[in-house]
Amino acid sequence: MKSYRWSILVAGLFGLALALSACEGDKDYDRPVPPGLGTLMIDNETYDDISVFVDSEFQERIAREDHVTSYDFPPGVYRVVLEQRGGRDSYRGDIDLLPDRRTVIEVFPGDFDSDRFAVRIFFD
Repeated sequence: MKSYRWSILVAGLFGLALALSACEGDKDYDRPVPPGLGTLMIDNETYDDISVFVDSEFQERIAREDHVTSYDFPPGVYRVVLEQRGGRDSYRGDIDLLPDRRTVIEVFPGDFDSDRFAVRIFFD
């Protein structure tokens, strides 16, 4: 009887862990790209809101809870600036948007010695 209870407990814990990992990893990277455009996706994994600027134009402020936010633009190279709300961390760089592809910027808190976000950029 004890082994039966043990296997139910293990199965329950395994199911809970699987459900929690699915929620955490559930990113909206599969959002379709409009034909002929490129999509810029910003995944805010910082502790704060960040302001998004594309080619010097303010887009919006992304709350940490929002995680992935998407913008559709014609293909090309864009200057992207991300600024921490009320803080010192930022990121600035030129980003390529390819036709019919997603360019993802994952934004993480920077080191204590730095005033820059840690970012990971990839095409999805």
